[in-house]
Amino acid sequence: MKRIALLVALALAVPSVACTAETDADVATEDDLTAKSDSAAEAAITKTTKDVYFLSESDHALVWVKSAKKLDGYLTASDVKTQFGAVTDGDAMADKPLAGLSAETVAFETFAGRYKPVAGEDADNFAYHQQMTKVLSAVRNNLKNPKVIRLGRKSGNNLVGAISVYIVGTLPSGKIGGIFTVSVET
Repeated sequence: MKRIALLVALALAVPSVACTAETDADVATEDDLTAKSDSAAEAAITKTTKDVYFLSESDHALVWVKSAKKLDGYLTASDVKTQFGAVTDGDAMADKPLAGLSAETVAFETFAGRYKPVAGEDADNFAYHQQMTKVLSAVRNNLKNPKVIRLGRKSGNNLVGAISVYIVGTLPSGKIGGIFTVSVET
């Protein structure tokens, strides 16, 4: 109900922006995923990440990641630590070691909601939000149960430093796949 109220409020506040509701066709179903291969999902996602950098206090590339093993159950931060330790630990910018970092899981749609282009905003921000919307739509349409797992140093209730951000879900094979980037937050 809150989502509908928010959409109505946005539609009234910014009448020049077209609002579209998410439909079943916008979200990958298990049947859709089994019809695709891991390489098709990777190609669809990486096509949208070309020349897109994650904006924070540093601009980091969006890098494709895929686990070596199939997921056993629901995707957790522990799975990311186990499967992608070498990715974070091998990144020049990311805080490390991954195994020792605190984890924060963010619902995919909550994360994606931050990257909506808004008419009238700064042109660079508008273009960036359009790019990220395409990236996140590709993730949504090609991975089952996507989520965002952030790993970094804890300061009070917040993660700080060079935070490893994994925007991941389950591939058709059952392996974990998605995007890795780093968000520098102080």
